[in-house]
Amino acid sequence: MVAPNATVNWWLDCRETLVNLNGEEFQNTFYVGPFTYDVDSTLSIQQFMDDINLKFQAVTTATQGDLDSAPSTGFPHGLTMNEYTVTPKVLTTDSPARLVNQSYASAIGVYNSIIGPAANAATLQDFVIEYRILHTDDGYSTSNYTLQDISIQAVDGIHGSNMPAIGAYPGPTGIPGGASEVNAETPYATVTYHNASNTVFYEVPSTSTQAIMLDSPPLPPNLVIAPYQGVNNRLMLMLNSNTGEYLARPEIIKATDAAMIADLYMYQSNIAVSPNEVVDMLDDPANPLKLRYKNDDPLKRYEIFRTTSRPQKYSDFGSTGTHAIAESKVFVDKESSAASFIDSISPNTKYYYCVRALDVHNNFSNPTHIFEAELVDNEGQVYLILKTISLTIEKRKVYNKAGKRYLYLEPAIRNLQVDESYIEANYQNATIETLPGQDILGLPNAPTAGQAIGPDVWNKTFKIRLTSKESNKKIDLNITFKNTGVDYP
Repeated sequence: MVAPNATVNWWLDCRETLVNLNGEEFQNTFYVGPFTYDVDSTLSIQQFMDDINLKFQAVTTATQGDLDSAPSTGFPHGLTMNEYTVTPKVLTTDSPARLVNQSYASAIGVYNSIIGPAANAATLQDFVIEYRILHTDDGYSTSNYTLQDISIQAVDGIHGSNMPAIGAYPGPTGIPGGASEVNAETPYATVTYHNASNTVFYEVPSTSTQAIMLDSPPLPPNLVIAPYQGVNNRLMLMLNSNTGEYLARPEIIKATDAAMIADLYMYQSNIAVSPNEVVDMLDDPANPLKLRYKNDDPLKRYEIFRTTSRPQKYSDFGSTGTHAIAESKVFVDKESSAASFIDSISPNTKYYYCVRALDVHNNFSNPTHIFEAELVDNEGQVYLILKTISLTIEKRKVYNKAGKRYLYLEPAIRNLQVDESYIEANYQNATIETLPGQDILGLPNAPTAGQAIGPDVWNKTFKIRLTSKESNKKIDLNITFKNTGVDYP
């Protein structure tokens, strides 16, 4: 930046308008400067900003006492309690000559054309620097006075020698002070600061995602079931935490478990599913739904399930509800990962147990294996029969029959008989062109006296596998029986 022509000293004359608690206004005048530069010297914008800001810091030394001592005339040494900072901003213009040797009125017109709505930044070739004086710290906030506004005049020459009266500035319509004449060659400026918020809105790209933050569910606990010596109606269940980390398919015991499993599945896979969808996924053996289980939090309690009917699946325990809760608490303010529970039972009765752990965030583990416990009392001889059981898995029935040369397959007799009541109800008006229906063969499901009942074969596919006894080679036949009523359908 080139220093102002024929200028050795610059001053910023500032006047603050303050309001006290009674609503009374008074003026405080302070001076920032001097800024002394050699004629025709070169000065960087950064150095210019540093010089101005250092001068502003020098006058920001007023106190409450200074303000109270002369509230009508301002601080006695031209000081202020506020802190101001000057920052530059580059504004472009399309002609370098537009701001050379211009009066204040002409210069402000060019300035407005640069920052106005008609400015076209894409075609601009030159620039103007706009200096903004920012109010960075309200020192009056701790006093009995409030800053209302501030006026700043930039004056050339000896301090105050060329300063026109406030309001005596020529300029375009709307500039306070009218059109009083001032030397057009005098470089001066007026800045008015208003104490108000400045909110800027920006349109920026945005996105959203649905997520949930949860801890991993714990591992199933270790369960030990032990009897008491000579006692036929009590069992001790001893529980402790497990260690490790692995993926496993979750098991539902209670109806409310599906909601928690849905949340855990979303947390671990970032895929949102509903509780009903979780139930459907777990009912499908081909679905790969799994959760990661690990003990990353202390265990808080153990949930014990018990039933006297042999369960076919873990959800059978949910019909009886939670049998007991074992707290892992040693004292009021001290807890342990181990716990125990004394269960009252009847002798010579089989009981089925499973237990799951809950951590401090109520995440539950998968259940333990199912234990079948029977405390036998044989005329005073008491002993425990304890074993784990496997859940019943439905298997397909496989029938084998030996043969030599020919293979003949046909439906059972009841599938070949015609239901007369069906004919009377549906074919009263049949003609010779009327084709029989596809369910004309087969007796009704409710058998009459002396008739055997069995499954229908119609519209079902059966796999027949022929295996050679000598070579062990196999041939599979997929056969579907169709009940069309036509000899060769």
